[in-house]
Amino acid sequence: MKKGLLLICLILMLLPISCGRGPETPNEPATSNEPESSNGPTSAALKTVRADFAGNGYLFDVTVSEDGDGYRIRVLECSEVLFEKRLSVFHPEWNSFSLCDIGGIGYILEYNPYMAMGLGAYSYSLYGWSGEDRSFNILDQGTVQFDLNKDQIPGVRLGEFEEKVNSYIAESTVIISTLDGEVLTSGKLKNMDASSIISG
Repeated sequence: MKKGLLLICLILMLLPISCGRGPETPNEPATSNEPESSNGPTSAALKTVRADFAGNGYLFDVTVSEDGDGYRIRVLECSEVLFEKRLSVFHPEWNSFSLCDIGGIGYILEYNPYMAMGLGAYSYSLYGWSGEDRSFNILDQGTVQFDLNKDQIPGVRLGEFEEKVNSYIAESTVIISTLDGEVLTSGKLKNMDASSIISG
């Protein structure tokens, strides 16, 4: 009898434990361990939020960690990394990631208004979760380039880009931004102002 109870206990201990999450407080601190990045270990999460990317109440962890001289944003399910990007305060690696809520479903907005020596390359990507292939895919994206040195500014395209990216920013909250060399982990991004570019 004792041997039978011992065997049952051992079997129960070996059964996998589900880490799925139902609805919780969105900003509740995560309890999962931080995995190593593809470039080596990173420090513990500086910030964790939880978001429903499927529209069914299931919450994924979105973490921001220090990574050497920069930062790393990840979306995690248990210890599995489903989305990962790196950014820093150094100009070539300026970038921003925001949690965009559209119709009660979460998306990740990557927005990078890059400018150097009068050359502009503004871009945005909207990532959405696909349960079928268990990955984040780009659902919408846009780029616009211009050269202030040669007065080559596509006014119409710039205006269309501004309208679209600002509509996403309006529905978004910053996860991590290093734009202009400043670290921002809350609030909203500044709206793009195409008129200031066109007017010089």
